Amino acid sequence: MRIIHWNISYNADKELVAAKLSNDLLGEDTIACLLEVTKSTYAFLKERFRDNYRLVYSLDYRLPGDYDSKVRKLGVLIIVPSKYKILHCGVARRVPYPDRTAFVILQDEKGRYLRFLGLHSVAGCNFLRGKSVQFDSFAEVVKTLAPDIVTVDANEPKTDHWDITQMEFFDNRDKGNGARNFFTSIADNGMKDAYACVYDKGSFVPGEYLATSHLVARGKKRDRRYDFIFVHSGTFEVKGCSYSYEEARQASADHAIVRAELEIIKKEGELYHEVSSKETIIQERMSVCRYWHGEDKCDTLLASYERLWVNMIDEDPEYLHYLINGYIQRGLELFSLDDGVPIGLKALLFNRYEHWSSGYEDIVGGFKKWYFSDYLCQNFR
Repeated sequence: MRIIHWNISYNADKELVAAKLSNDLLGEDTIACLLEVTKSTYAFLKERFRDNYRLVYSLDYRLPGDYDSKVRKLGVLIIVPSKYKILHCGVARRVPYPDRTAFVILQDEKGRYLRFLGLHSVAGCNFLRGKSVQFDSFAEVVKTLAPDIVTVDANEPKTDHWDITQMEFFDNRDKGNGARNFFTSIADNGMKDAYACVYDKGSFVPGEYLATSHLVARGKKRDRRYDFIFVHSGTFEVKGCSYSYEEARQASADHAIVRAELEIIKKEGELYHEVSSKETIIQERMSVCRYWHGEDKCDTLLASYERLWVNMIDEDPEYLHYLINGYIQRGLELFSLDDGVPIGLKALLFNRYEHWSSGYEDIVGGFKKWYFSDYLCQNFR
């Protein structure tokens, strides 16, 4: 299995990037995470790779607002071979910039579950304390999602080391504690730096970066290793890892292509930490249903919709992702967030409401009224 991490740059040539992905990087056993992907680049790549890959794009789940600057319009893109079954995907919502995150929960053809998380830190020179707060929230995401793979452009560390505990971090008005919390959470959750696993520790020079993933142009240009692939020790054995900076530059990017060659050691059906099995996810979904509680026959239309939503994990999870994207694109992402009804169920209800109400002018306004009056306000059975 191969993992690719690549910050392609917001002004990258999308045709060069697509050619690099097609000719050298992607394959049926490769999952890639790209950063600083604009909407136009995403649309181009989606059209190019839609036949053999599934694309999960953060800006589909956190749409830019009317007052967002260009910084909020650079997404995280995860490219997954079609042989994997996508059980769930989205962005980390409890972080300051959800658009700089993306996650996907997969099941391979052997029944093994994998959780993949892509992250992009803001730069301390522009955000300072905001960068620290973001790292604290990244640490929470790692703890709660329990990923098997994390790829990140961290804009850190200040001082590199093959041992995470020996790294030093920039002072973002926090003495480096935010970044330290994130990197520590990686180690605490059983994850390891893929490159450090194959790095020749005898060649280590204190104060120098282990590899070059980016050049920082402050005065004299300096090489940095800001980009990482972390993998869980109980899931993978690292067979190789490399940084290809010049290769990336030839494809118009300003960060190295990071490759990790992995061997999966997880057994069929085996889960890591608290990763939910299909049965557990079904139980979790049923616990929030108001009208369907497992009966073979549904007495009401609302019960049939809830049953359909619960069973989508097994029958058609990608259709649910399509419904959620449509729901968000209609401006409903923040609608009634605190009512305990998951966004996937809301998206299905909206889709059905729109179907039965076609021809009415204000579909969104009508849905909101119907949702409160007919769905939430009916008593539990």
